[in-house]
Parts: sequence; structure tokens; C-alpha cells
Amino acid sequence: MTVRVDDPDTPAVLFSGWLQKKHHQKKDFRGRTWAPRYLHICEVKGRIHMSHGPGKKPSTSISLSEISCVSRLGHGDADGHKYAFEIRASPLRLVLAGEDKETTALWMEHIERRCAFWREKTLLEGLPIAISSTGAKIRESGSNAPPDDTSGTAETGRRGTGWSVGER
Repeated sequence: MTVRVDDPDTPAVLFSGWLQKKHHQKKDFRGRTWAPRYLHICEVKGRIHMSHGPGKKPSTSISLSEISCVSRLGHGDADGHKYAFEIRASPLRLVLAGEDKETTALWMEHIERRCAFWREKTLLEGLPIAISSTGAKIRESGSNAPPDDTSGTAETGRRGTGWSVGER
């Protein structure tokens, strides 16, 4: 597991490591119910990524602000794994386990703290507004359709878009 804190006043900017993930089905093609997965908490976008290894494309990515529950599981809930816990972000439910009690507690505590931080940040700043590669701003209404006016933009000189970054 990697933990790095660049500034004592700033939360960890990198938290990553290996955990065991419980498969949805009883067993995978090799007969296992648990498999190793690499988790990385991305502080830039406020997401937790799960992949098959460092540098691999994430197979699952969850917004920290949308995680509703991080809780320990009993032996009966986790196929007897002693250090299992779950992360819930509807409709997802991930069942993970650390190698020991301390690792599991550290992961759970860190995920809970980062979730609280990102929920607070979302409440204070609102949801981010997406900017398309052409520079068009998706409006707060959620519609990316251009407004009705037909004025051109300074960036493209095209008529019919009527809006760009910084307008509205």
C-alpha cells in the first residue's frame, strides 16, 4: 500500500494498494470467490478507481461524493473472510478485504474521510460543469443544446452556436 502526504495540512494526494475483491458470482472461472484488485484514490477528480494493477485501465470508477456507506462485514456476509468490508454507491456494492485488521481499518477510515471531504466540496461548490472539447459549456439545466440565438462566437466564427466558455 502506498500512502503519501505532501503537506500536513492537505489530505493524502495518493492512496493506493492491493485489496481482495469478492466476485458477484460464487466463483470465477478458476474456482475462486475472491481476486486481487488494485485500488487508487484519485484526489484530482474525487474518485476511487479499481483495476487489475497499477497503470492499468480502471474496471470500476466510483465518485467519492456518491458513496453512501463504508462498513465492516461479519464472517457470514463475506464468505468467511475475516477482514471484509463493503462500499455502497447505488447501484454498486463492492465487497473488499484487506490482508489484516490494520490494513482494512486504514482503508475504511481513509475512504470515509475522503468521501466526507468530497461530499462537502460538492455541497459548497456544486457539481462541476463539463466543458466540451470544442469549448462549449454544458448549461446548468443539463442540456447541451445550443441556445436559440444565432450569433457567432469569437472562437469559431461560426453562426448558430451562440455560446462558449465564459458566456451565460
